[in-house]
Amino acid sequence: MTTYREQQENWEEQFLSPNAKKSKYAGRWQKEEPDAYRTNYQRDIGRILYSDAFRRLRLKTQVFSATGLNQHNRTRLTHSLEVAQIAKSIARPLNLNTDLTEAIALGHDLGHTPFGHAGEDALQKCLEGITTFNHNAQSVWILQKTLCHRKNLQGKPYPGFNLTYDVVEGVWKHTSYQKTVGEFKELENLNPEQPASLEGQVVDISDGIAYLMHDIDDGIRNKLLRLEELKDVWLKNTDLPFNDNWGHVFIYDSISYNQNKDEIQFSPHVSELYEVIKALALEKIIKSSAVKEADQYGKDIVSTIYEYCLHHPEYVLNKFERRNRYISDKYGIERVIVDYIQWLGDETAEAVYNKIINGKSPEFEPHKQIYEEEVAIL
Repeated sequence: MTTYREQQENWEEQFLSPNAKKSKYAGRWQKEEPDAYRTNYQRDIGRILYSDAFRRLRLKTQVFSATGLNQHNRTRLTHSLEVAQIAKSIARPLNLNTDLTEAIALGHDLGHTPFGHAGEDALQKCLEGITTFNHNAQSVWILQKTLCHRKNLQGKPYPGFNLTYDVVEGVWKHTSYQKTVGEFKELENLNPEQPASLEGQVVDISDGIAYLMHDIDDGIRNKLLRLEELKDVWLKNTDLPFNDNWGHVFIYDSISYNQNKDEIQFSPHVSELYEVIKALALEKIIKSSAVKEADQYGKDIVSTIYEYCLHHPEYVLNKFERRNRYISDKYGIERVIVDYIQWLGDETAEAVYNKIINGKSPEFEPHKQIYEEEVAIL
């Protein structure tokens, strides 16, 4: 009797583009018994969606703080959900694998720091001369090294989500990735000389569309930009109609321009329009004094915690001692510190920072059990 999973695999073979990835052929690092009703990529979606690492993204800034009364501003969690929705909207009419696309989109930002790119920039500066830090590589680290209490077919435990190669590779390659190969050796096995799959490329372009749309939406909400300003720039640079759903121009173009193509990109004119609107968002929102001040505050917090942990290594080494000392011995104390900081949300990082600058012990672990289950160990 054909299983429900096999029915879906047969459908993929029959109806998806020849260049689309097929779940039937997706491999994993550890072999598993096939599922009765879910394809390989559908299983990966569940492992990401139900993970603590994914839920933690609600605690992390996208551009604007989402704490207190600012509940409608995007977080890294809502950003990931929006990327997934846009990416599936593009992948489906291109006859690509929407399950693979969704899994990559949901997992693409798992490695982000508190305070968004400001926290990432701070860690990059802290690690100068030692290694680098990039959220896409860190996302792979989380997916490969997190303790998930999994056992292989022989009953031996192993770390990681054990996602398919296609999903992990897509997560890494959703943004510029070649410069990150040296962060840890496992990245060398993800075909750095090859571009992402078409599904991964769809996530890449959808990531750009999503953050442009919601950064402008949040910028308008926070009174850094007026809709009329956006409309004026739009009409000066294109004959394409402008309305409240202006972002769908980029989604539609991504579909119509990439039919039967082996590379996902905007059409030349829409690519130019995208860059113009992106420059407007950069100037009016990202470079605004309000955002720059918030970013600097986040950088100060991340840098202070890093320096404290570097000069007081026992603080992090004594947390789940056996695991963290193993990490330190194999990868260096910096890796332990990076994992600790990257795990923190905005508010927990701020609480640790306040204790440090006030000369108190920064011990602050309201989610101790979560961290114990999620810490990267191998």
